[in-house]
Amino acid sequence: MRRRYEQGIKWSGTPSNATRGTHSKRSIFRRTLFLMVVCGVLMFIPLGWKLWDIAIVHQEEYQKAAAQQQKLDLSYPPAGQHLRPE
Repeated sequence: MRRRYEQGIKWSGTPSNATRGTHSKRSIFRRTLFLMVVCGVLMFIPLGWKLWDIAIVHQEEYQKAAAQQQKLDLSYPPAGQHLRPE
């Protein structure tokens, strides 16, 4: 059986400094983990919204713009036009 000081409890029944360190480390870890999850979710919600907007809502507009961009329209004047005096 473990003694009271090995369990981290003083004779008065309050936690000793040894358990306070592990408790505070655990609470800091939990707080950090919680903040990482909350910030991660809050950062990816706008990203997901924008991806939805681009991929689903404005899909036709972007397809038309891509097709227009891929067309090559070259119109050169005839070579003899520059040689004639006016």
